Amino acid sequence: MRWTFPAVRGGSIAGVVVPAVALTVRRIHDTGRSGWFLLLAIIPLVGPIVMLVLTCIEGDPHPNAYGPSPKYVPAHL
Repeated sequence: MRWTFPAVRGGSIAGVVVPAVALTVRRIHDTGRSGWFLLLAIIPLVGPIVMLVLTCIEGDPHPNAYGPSPKYVPAHL
């Protein structure tokens, strides 16, 4: 007997994929690039390597078109 329901499986996938895409786009924004750079990930072999580099490089220390860097914003006490 299978206890896996399609709605539960779809909700689980959406619950992982949507936040992952949102975090990746936010990370790309930290480097001053558009979120459309995420589409580079669909290029075979080269795309995932480019995405790895884009997500690992240091973000802009100064504010860019997408807002201030969360790493360099002083904490409010």
